[in-house]
Amino acid sequence: MNTLEFGFKAKTSAKTWHLDDVSVIDTNASNSEMLINGNFENGTLIGWQAFCSNLNGGGTGGTITQSSCHNGSYFYDGARAVAYDFLRQSFSMAIRHVYVLSF
Repeated sequence: MNTLEFGFKAKTSAKTWHLDDVSVIDTNASNSEMLINGNFENGTLIGWQAFCSNLNGGGTGGTITQSSCHNGSYFYDGARAVAYDFLRQSFSMAIRHVYVLSF
């Protein structure tokens, strides 16, 4: 099992970051999508684990927000905190396959 993890840090507590249309394609398997809910269009974090790493460890990550960000109606809205905010998803990969990551 392999894990794709995004980690970002807001510069100040008043700023945030957005993520939408995350994709990992296996080009050796008929361009199969490896991620679940990479576009967040079901309005939940199904398939993803979100968490925030602050000075004390732990914490919660961002949320799914309904608004037109890139494509569709939902996107991941990173936590407004001066700490690293992480979003991760695990999936199986095959040896010698080529994968294309986009976001």
